[in-house]
Amino acid sequence: QRAREAAAREKERLLKEFSVTGVETIVDAGDSARRLDVVIVGDAWAAEDMDDYRSACGKMARQIVEKVPPFCYYSEFVNFHRVDLVSPVSGVEAGKPERTPLGSALSENKPPILTSNFGAAVRYARLARDCDLLVVLVNTTGARSTGGRGGVTLVKTGIDLTVVHEFGHAFAGLAD
Repeated sequence: QRAREAAAREKERLLKEFSVTGVETIVDAGDSARRLDVVIVGDAWAAEDMDDYRSACGKMARQIVEKVPPFCYYSEFVNFHRVDLVSPVSGVEAGKPERTPLGSALSENKPPILTSNFGAAVRYARLARDCDLLVVLVNTTGARSTGGRGGVTLVKTGIDLTVVHEFGHAFAGLAD
């Protein structure tokens, strides 16, 4: 009982310290010990963007378990968790480095390449029940998503073949 209370106090401290307004399981397929747990952490979503962020996370989770192989074949084995991280800025643009919690940035390439600080993202993902695959969902459009080392950085516009490609890097360690 004391250990649970101490863990709850620590989580509450972390929530306040890290500008996190909530952590929610948005798709609960069962016990994390027997499931793939995908944690979505947002970046560059200001307080006024949070409803859009929550909606984008729900849409992404549904699209992945309904349309993206192999996840759609095993949807009953995939949990999704969302970490609501409030940023001091809304969105990121190429050539305009912003100070977001996860340091998301767009390169000067055409099209721009989206990157984030995965080390920082992991710190936030630990607030969820479990994390096997980390998704950083950035409030931006018109950029290339990236993936590797157990996580992907995605633009907010939804699932396309690029996302499937990046999941292959992050989840299965596949090379180009």
